[in-house]
Amino acid sequence: MYSPGLAYLGIRADLAEGGRDGAGEELKSCCFSVPSKNELLVEGRKICGSAQVRRRDGLLQHGSLLLAFDPG
Repeated sequence: MYSPGLAYLGIRADLAEGGRDGAGEELKSCCFSVPSKNELLVEGRKICGSAQVRRRDGLLQHGSLLLAFDPG
């Protein structure tokens, strides 16, 4: 499966079929290091991340889309 919105921009992104599930695994310091199921991948690399925390009176949603990456 692919993302039609990103395809419109010329980016071929697919959904990750597997990956970390969070159970019994130490979290990595960078959320882009290991994809979770159904996250967007380009050429096998995760390009976006999202997190949410809920409290009694509300919630906080955070998301990011990787536009460029220089591992050096």
